[in-house]
Order: sequence, then structure tokens, then C-alpha cells
Amino acid sequence: MVEYLYKGFKVSYNIKPIKNQTKLYEAEGYVARLADTEPTQRKRFHTESTSMQGVTAEIKKLLENYIDFEWKEFHEIHDQNL
Repeated sequence: MVEYLYKGFKVSYNIKPIKNQTKLYEAEGYVARLADTEPTQRKRFHTESTSMQGVTAEIKKLLENYIDFEWKEFHEIHDQNL
């Protein structure tokens, strides 16, 4: 499993070939805020691709786009409250 930190979130994902499918890979991943300790706070993602490189790029894009969206929403809400 690949794990790294991105903008205060822990990003984790795993890639594996799909059984009984030639040249098809699936990636499952999740993001969790570092401050959250309960598994219920995790957001899960899933994607598939015909190449290992493609599925890696797609899962990272999904996870990081979600985090970027959450950061944008957080800052918009807090900027309005100032």
C-alpha cells in the first residue's frame, strides 16, 4: 500500500491486477484528515485502467482533487465568517 501526506490528509492507495482480466488493474484508496482517528471519517475511492501507470495516475488524481476541493470549501467558508 502506498501512503503519503498531502495538505494535512493521509492518502493511501493499493493497486492490483483484476483476476480473470488480462491487462486490467484496479486501485482502491482513501483519504483521511490527520486530525481524524475514526475510520468513519475516511473517504474511499476506486478506479480501473488498462495499465499500471494509468491506474496510478488516475487514483492519485481522484484523491488529490478531492482534497483540493475540500481545502477550497474550507477556506471559502472560513473567509466568509471573518
